[in-house]
Amino acid sequence: MRTFIAVAACVLVSVVASADTVVLKDGGTVVGKVTVTATDVVVDIRPGMSVSFSKDKVKEILFEKTPLEEFEQGFAKLGENDAQGFYSLGLWAKEKGLKQEAEKCFRKVVGIMPDHTGARKELGHIRHKGEWLPYEEAMKANGLEEHKGRWVTPGEKEQLEKEERIKELKKEVRKLVLLMSSTDKNAAEKASETFAGICDPLAIPALEAAATHRKPFIRHLAIQVYGKFKPELVTGQLVRMAVTDDDERIRKEAAQTLRKIKSPDAYIGILKNFYFNPDGDIRLWSMEALQVLKDKSSVAPLIESVAYEVRRMATVPNSAPDTFVGTQSRKVVGYRQVRDPYGKTVDVPLIGTVTSGFGGGGEQKLINDVIFNLGARLALKEITGKDFNYDKKEWRDWWEKNKEKFDPFMEPKEKDSDK
Repeated sequence: MRTFIAVAACVLVSVVASADTVVLKDGGTVVGKVTVTATDVVVDIRPGMSVSFSKDKVKEILFEKTPLEEFEQGFAKLGENDAQGFYSLGLWAKEKGLKQEAEKCFRKVVGIMPDHTGARKELGHIRHKGEWLPYEEAMKANGLEEHKGRWVTPGEKEQLEKEERIKELKKEVRKLVLLMSSTDKNAAEKASETFAGICDPLAIPALEAAATHRKPFIRHLAIQVYGKFKPELVTGQLVRMAVTDDDERIRKEAAQTLRKIKSPDAYIGILKNFYFNPDGDIRLWSMEALQVLKDKSSVAPLIESVAYEVRRMATVPNSAPDTFVGTQSRKVVGYRQVRDPYGKTVDVPLIGTVTSGFGGGGEQKLINDVIFNLGARLALKEITGKDFNYDKKEWRDWWEKNKEKFDPFMEPKEKDSDK
């Protein structure tokens, strides 16, 4: 059906409608979308192309029904119990973009036929334990929770929220670090105060930006914040700073913080660097960190490494002239594990002499060398207050006799303890 609208009856304001046909007085017709203004009739034939006619040249405008008008007429014609009719009309309305009208039809259907699968699915309902439930209720009934449009398990939601919070904190901390370096003194002081007040454990990954900053005072603030958290959350970061930072004050403060928070595992990371790190400075700094930390658990491994034997092949001269051209160097040739009194194990390196070259006039024999570890001796001396040189037996005997007199960080259990 078409509706006739006479141009003379149009009000003097812009009216936009879905036009079908403009009939001109000269008999011509134009099909398109019509806009009627105070003086003209404009027809948009297709995007980018339109034609305009003055009203005195237009005989009539024939408008098609809008989808909404067709829906309302169709809905009114259906019988009260015509489930299939309402379902079909709902699908048509959905296709035409009439979301609310489509839902109206589908709800009409389930009112007539509660178990109508098609209408239930269109409404987003899900069968749960023999009962149709709205999608949201079904998700909740299955133990799921909504998170930004997604239905996830409570554990997944918690993890997603945690990751989002960590990401947010990283942005906030990076901003604070930039402000702390600002030439604006007030802004820098305020940012430093805010940074020092960080107490959310989820901010720990974000603190890396400050812990590795080129300015020592910012790294210093990072250590202070690390000191607020449980040892298991920050031991790795503090150990790295204690043994690798270029600033002696920062290294010492990191080691002191590990002692203050009583980190039970810090000595393991420091010992590994002391034994295995190829950088001589880091090995030295690790020894210094052990001296500051004074962890009781490090005593036994250090005693075992204060002096140790290594085997090497050497040329022993015989009656023939001995000649050799080449090089000799000390290298780690293996490791052995030492178990401390608390059941923890630490790898101790075996150092050997590696010879490369050629020679003659001698006999190859296996020789045992004793390696003296000055770093281990100095660390033990600082930790225990004793010095038995490189005599492992004396160290062992003293430790076996006195170890129970100390707490985990080498503080005497009784003030009058005899060291």
